[in-house]
Amino acid sequence: MTPTKIKNNPADFLQETKQVIVALLECLRREDNELYPLVEE
Repeated sequence: MTPTKIKNNPADFLQETKQVIVALLECLRREDNELYPLVEE
């Protein structure tokens, strides 16, 4: 998203940012719960 698009539609920017954060949190959760236990075995 370009700075102009962000300025013209901040609500869309916030929504997209929240989606990215949720996706990152899910990746971190899966790493903690699925990947690291496998490495510790």
